[in-house]
Amino acid sequence: MLLLFDELVDQKVGLITFNGRAFDLPLLSNRYLMNRLPTRLLEVPHIDLLPPSRRLWRNRIGSVALGNLEKELLGVQRTTADIPGWLIPTVYTDYLRSGDATEIVRVFYHNQLDMLSMVTLAGEIMRLFCHASADDDPTDLLSLGKWQADLGLSTEAETHLRLAASGELQLPHYHQALKNLGRLLKRGDRRHEAVPIWQQWAATSLDDVEAHVELAMHFEWQERDLAKAKMWTEQALGLVSRWPRSSAAVARPPLEHRLKRLQRKLKANQV
Repeated sequence: MLLLFDELVDQKVGLITFNGRAFDLPLLSNRYLMNRLPTRLLEVPHIDLLPPSRRLWRNRIGSVALGNLEKELLGVQRTTADIPGWLIPTVYTDYLRSGDATEIVRVFYHNQLDMLSMVTLAGEIMRLFCHASADDDPTDLLSLGKWQADLGLSTEAETHLRLAASGELQLPHYHQALKNLGRLLKRGDRRHEAVPIWQQWAATSLDDVEAHVELAMHFEWQERDLAKAKMWTEQALGLVSRWPRSSAAVARPPLEHRLKRLQRKLKANQV
């Protein structure tokens, strides 16, 4: 089987798997090694669909196991002919011992559906990455924008983060969208455009003062408006005062240090 598989791989441009990078390929590579057979399996181009699935859909649907992606994303409904993946090794071992291939038919069905789902999944990943629109789920657009920002695709990331922030997002995801959008604008030296983003974030956040700190830093060092920098620092301290003691003990000292520095600067300006 290893020799036949190697022949098959040699005829193909590359591999597409689901979790193959962490599971299937290392396992197969070890089998070749144990049998003292050469293979170029680890050298061929390989797309593992699990990492991009995690990137794009874990925020919205949680588990990105292939079965859950079928149910929540692809609209695939398996019949009773299917067999759980964890049972397949046992069924195969029983077949080798008994020669009875009755249950193997279910394994064929399972594998066939896996491959068809992977084709559909690959198409959906490419569609979302290359042709996402406002009609897509805003949580998916948030995930896409974060991924594109990590890849350095700033223009595409900004488009999709703005679309996400304008959609119906849960509050934590809304804050993620604003945080990532503000970071993207700041990195591109577009701090003035980031100000309203940070203001939206600050206005809706009770358990996080990162937006307040960004605004305080901006007005202190970019706008040279010490009064506004002081105002945002004081607002942050007001929020922290209502936090649990352990959280407040960590957040308060740097804010108090910032406030004292701003007060000294304002006093010096009045002299």
